[in-house]
Amino acid sequence: MLWFEELPFEGEEELELNHASWKKRWKSDQPGFHQAAVNPRLKEHTSWLLEAGDAGIYLPLCGATLDMDWLAQHFERVVGTEFVEEAVLRFFNDRSLSPQVIPQSRYKAHTAGRVTILHGDALVLTPQDRGPISAWYDRAAMIALRSELRRAYVNNLKRNLPRQARGLLITLQYEQSIANGPPWSVSQDEVLSAYSDWCDVERVFHTPATRLPPRFGDALVYEDVYRLVRRD
Repeated sequence: MLWFEELPFEGEEELELNHASWKKRWKSDQPGFHQAAVNPRLKEHTSWLLEAGDAGIYLPLCGATLDMDWLAQHFERVVGTEFVEEAVLRFFNDRSLSPQVIPQSRYKAHTAGRVTILHGDALVLTPQDRGPISAWYDRAAMIALRSELRRAYVNNLKRNLPRQARGLLITLQYEQSIANGPPWSVSQDEVLSAYSDWCDVERVFHTPATRLPPRFGDALVYEDVYRLVRRD
């Protein structure tokens, strides 16, 4: 799978995470990060995530990922946050589902079966918004955010995750001068700095990434997988 595709948009030489840019990508039906299959790293570590319980799992910046279908087979509820309405609608339309839509103070909640997608900004999520969870999964949220937003993102996770919650974090690591994101490079040092004061952090996978966008050329890009457990 391609991590992020090359998507030419007139007037956008550098893709940045902002509402207008990502809405434009979804309206063109080319989000650039949508996978055609369930992430194999998630499959490998689902049983580990379930050791904290199956009450629920949270996916920030979830898009319309097929990973939610997989997780709905294992958790009582799957809740994602997504600020692009086209992505929310695509998830349910692609499955011929008619979700129940309930306006909330910060979000519009779309629910069908075990899956709820909160249409709104992930950085304002509260425990009341997301409901009961025992785990979280970040395949392409942290690497979609510029450096100045990543700390705010992690701080919001810290406010939301219960004690002993388990998380699976997937990142890319490369020399940032090679290319602008997304996906942005997130080093192991940054992951440890962001999480180690409140989570146990273990890197369980580190290997060269494959099928990257052409702009990376022959650059060496690593895919990293971390398992995290909230301590406090």
